[in-house]
Order: sequence, then structure tokens, then C-alpha cells
Amino acid sequence: MNEQFLKYYIENQLYLQNPPMDIEEFVKFCKKRGINISIGELELYEKEGFFYPVFRTKNEYYNNRYHKYIFDIYGNPELNDALKNGNIYLPSKELFENFENYTERGKGYKISSYYSTFQIHNLKYIKENFNYLKKNYEDLKENLNFNLEDKLTDFLISIQIYSPYGRTNKRFINIKSDKKLWYNQLKTFKLEELFEINDFNITNLANCYVKLCRELSSYLGNEDMIQIFKHVNWEKKNKFEGSIRLGIEYLQWVLMLKVCIEDYLDRDIFDIDECDQYDGEYILENVPANEKGRTTRGMRNKNYLNPLNKNYEFDLNKHKLFYLSNKLDLDYHPRVLIIVEGKTEEIIMPKLFDFCGYKLENCMVDIINIEGISKLMSSKINLKNENKKYSNVFINNYFQLINYFLETFQTIPFFIGDNENGILDKLKEGITFDSEKLFFYRNNWKITEYKKSLELFYSKFFEKINQEFEIETTNQIKEDLIDYFDETKNINNSFLEEWIHIWEYDFEMDNYSPKELHIAINEVCETEISIEDITKLYNPNDDQKGISSINNEIKDKKLLINEKLFENLKKDYLENDNQEIAEKPIFNVIDDILDIAFTNYPPTNTRIKFINKNIIADSIINKKNIFNNKHNNSR
Repeated sequence: MNEQFLKYYIENQLYLQNPPMDIEEFVKFCKKRGINISIGELELYEKEGFFYPVFRTKNEYYNNRYHKYIFDIYGNPELNDALKNGNIYLPSKELFENFENYTERGKGYKISSYYSTFQIHNLKYIKENFNYLKKNYEDLKENLNFNLEDKLTDFLISIQIYSPYGRTNKRFINIKSDKKLWYNQLKTFKLEELFEINDFNITNLANCYVKLCRELSSYLGNEDMIQIFKHVNWEKKNKFEGSIRLGIEYLQWVLMLKVCIEDYLDRDIFDIDECDQYDGEYILENVPANEKGRTTRGMRNKNYLNPLNKNYEFDLNKHKLFYLSNKLDLDYHPRVLIIVEGKTEEIIMPKLFDFCGYKLENCMVDIINIEGISKLMSSKINLKNENKKYSNVFINNYFQLINYFLETFQTIPFFIGDNENGILDKLKEGITFDSEKLFFYRNNWKITEYKKSLELFYSKFFEKINQEFEIETTNQIKEDLIDYFDETKNINNSFLEEWIHIWEYDFEMDNYSPKELHIAINEVCETEISIEDITKLYNPNDDQKGISSINNEIKDKKLLINEKLFENLKKDYLENDNQEIAEKPIFNVIDDILDIAFTNYPPTNTRIKFINKNIIADSIINKKNIFNNKHNNSR
């Protein structure tokens, strides 16, 4: 720091977003970041001429004590006076003095040494190379890289008004002073003035950015982890210690540098994990969106550009975190959404998964309870289809929810229920999926555009035929031909049969024997229902559907009965090693669901997302299951 810069620093309150630290604060700051430094070492490095505080202050004496200056929004007039009176000065311009002379017993620091957070980078270098530096210092003074290391602090202090952009999770920034004051300072900030004062330029800043970017992986890991750390809440990041916290410090600096350089250029620059192949001049001269080839950014441009809206999705937090979570197998979103019709299945299904050795929440599977099979599909509605013809169809009442999950998270719906009210036929014939989106993702055409194109093609075709052969073709022939080749006619938008399981009777009767039901019902209800009463349910009349039809008490205690059935099943397996339990239909259903969950690979970038959408859309349209359910026996 030179005298002109010190004057600018004080007058323009550059300290507000990153206040200087006295020597004791700086030592604590370094230790938290894994640099075990002492006041004695700082004294030694200064004596050797390697490392100085950014400035010192001669503190005021009153009330029988020395009082330090306060670097906040209220201390500016006092600090300006102190600078004019020589009470704030540069240590490098003064003769070395032992640190013990800066304090007076019982009265505090008569002279305070102030350091910047940015000095930790240079300090780490000096501490690790002290003996070498001491031996070769005169030669190193002429080394450009050594001088760049020494100037790094000045570069960063110059632009520390951008510090809030470093203290961020890519959604919120952390402003230390009054927000209005900071915005005004940023608005009037002139980087060119600091270039002149400190004798550096935008290329120096860009080289500083590249240098620090390349160091991040040593502390935070690979590019995926660096991107994750960018999105972690600042207060959480600040709680780390050791080398990771030092890496977060450097991450803060490069984010600050990135925004500063982008403001100067008025455009984006390469991201912090994209600089391995570039130097400062390259990132200043080249636009990242134009990068091609097998560089990090070149591959991202290929893999993360949305072909529909031309958005670069790696810059969109929601999309980037979705792809990162998939790449790192975090699995925060469901790959299968099980739709069940009642509270019993909603509560018992997770227990059955657990019995099979799978925690439902760890299998990328969610359950939604629609509370009654009658609520799943609408009554028949007279609806105009893609071919502008009206037909009576059933609409899935959860149409929007199912399509939202499929579109956003690539979540496959799987329905489990009783065959009441003709639900299987309604599911296999009614509308569950969005035909427009299915057709688009499979054919890369909107249905309306496709039909216009088809109409135009055959109109021109018959026009040519009429001219060449001097014959008149009727509109009916043209319409018949269009109708024959129209791919929109046969779009399936209903549930795939392999994504449905309908019980022959109901959940309890399909999965437990009359004996098992007999024991559980009598244990829970304390009744004496006979096996015959249960057996005759397997040949029901119109009034007998499931165990609930026996009496109201059983109906009211159906959940408790199911919990008892599961408890007895588990006991039978543990005590008797009964392998026949595995043949129960519910375990085949669980296998089918797991087949989908484990082979429904989520996208790790935009390009793969659209490939997957194409495959799934084709699967639904042509009624061909791509997940190979081995046991499905839906009826």
C-alpha cells in the first residue's frame, strides 16, 4: 500500500465491507483458517522486511487509557483527521521497532497494527518458504511472480467494495454496512482511479483472478464441490475451520473479483472452475458463451444450453443444483411417485420397503395418498383432442401434479389400488399425460406446427401432381392421406400398464392368507371372527368387498389390523425363516417400483435431460415400458 492509496482508502471508506483487523484479531483469523501464526512470527517477518501490516495508528490517550480508532460508517471524520496528523501511517516507511514498544502496561496499545484479511495468502506463502526467502530475498525482489504475490493484497483491498458478492450463496449477498450507503458507494466506484493510484490494470486483476481460481481445488475439492460451496449459506460457510475455511476465504475473493471484472467489461467472464486452461488476457479477450471444444466451458456450452429458450442452465441456480445433486447422487427428489388410495397403504408401504432392506426415503420414492379411488379419475368429459375431434374421455384429477413431477424431476408415477369403479380401464384409457409435451419431446415439433407442416407438404404435393399429370385430385384424397400419415392420431397419453398394480381383491386379501387375517383381526378387535367368515370374502357378493365389509369395528380399525398383520409377518420371518413370505404380491410390486427407481437415471446436464425426455415420451406414446418390471401382473 502506498501513501496515495492509504489516503484514498480512508477518505472513500473502503474499509466498510472488510474492516481491518488489529494484530490479535488477525492472529485468530489466521488460526481459524489453518495458518498457525503468532505475534512473534509477525514481528520476525516484519523485521526481515517480508511482511508488514497495511497500516498502523497512533492511538489517542484519554481517561487514563489508549483508545483505538473505529472503522465504521461513523468514524470517517476522525479517521481523516488522524491521517492528516500522521496518526495513520504506513509501517513499511518507518524504521522497524520491537512490538513490545507498541503497548504500555495497563493502558493498552499506544500504537495499533492493522492487517487485512487478504494478507493471509501472502502470509501463508512467507511462512511456508521463510528460510528460502531469507536466503534469496535480494534475488527474489526482481522476480515478477514474487512481486505479484506481494501486490495481491493491494489488488484485493482496492476492490473490496465488492466483498458482499463474495459473502453469498448465489441468492443473497452479505452487506456489512448500511445498504443504501453501500449501493451509493458501488455506483460511484471508479476502478480506473485505483488502477492509476496503485499502478496496475485490468489484466493484473484478471491474472489475480486466474491465480486464485487455480488454487481453490487444493482446498475445496473438484469443480462439483466448488460449485456446491458457492451455493452454501454464508453463515454456514463461515463456521468451517482449517484448510476448508481458507479455501472458502479464497472462494470469497474470486467471487468478488469475478463481479468486479464483469462490471468493468460489462459482460460475463469465465467461471471460477473454468480457468485452468486460460490466463488473464484470454478471459478478458474471449466471451465464455462462444467457447467451444473440450475445455470445461466449451463442454458446458454444449451440455447446458437449453435448445428451447437458449438459456445457459449452468448459470441458473435451480437447474444447476438439480444437475449437481444428480451427479453427486444426493437424490433429494423422487424418481418414482407411488399413488395409493388410502391411509393404510401410505403408512404400511414404507414399513414393507424397510422390511425388504430399503428405507423408502433413501430409494428416491415418494408416496401420495389420494384418499379414495373415486378421486383419481374424473367422470367422462366431452373433450376436443389433438385432431380437433370431440370424444368422451376420463381425465386424471392429478394430471397437473403428475406432469409437473415428470417434467421437473423426471418422476415416474406408479398407481396401486383396488379394482373398484372400473379404475383399471379408466387409467389405461383416460388422459394422464400431456400429449403436447410428449409429442414435442419425442419429435421436436409442436403438434400445431406439425399439422401445419403436414398440411402444407401434401397441398404442395398434390398441386405438383395436378400440374404434372393434368389431373384433378379431390380434397378427400388429400385429407385421407394426411390422416393416414398423421403421427398425432396414435399418441398414448394414458398410464402405462406396467406402472399400475391393481389388487384382485384388496391389499389385505391379496397379500395375507385367511389364517393370517383371522389371527390379526381377532387380536386387534378382540373378537371371534371365524376363518370361514374371511374365506367367503374371496367369493364376494355386491355387499362384501374386503375385510371392512365384515363389520364396522374392523372397518374403523383397518390400519391397526394392517400394522398387526405386518408385525406377525415380520415375526414369522425372523423366528421361522419363512421364505414363502417373499412370494407375496406386494414384494413383487416393491421390486417393480425399485426397478424403476434404480434405472430411472436422472439428468446431470441439460443435454441429457432432453435425451431422457425423448426416451420417456417415446415410451409413453408407444406404450412400451423402458424399466423392465419383471413381476408386473396388473389386470
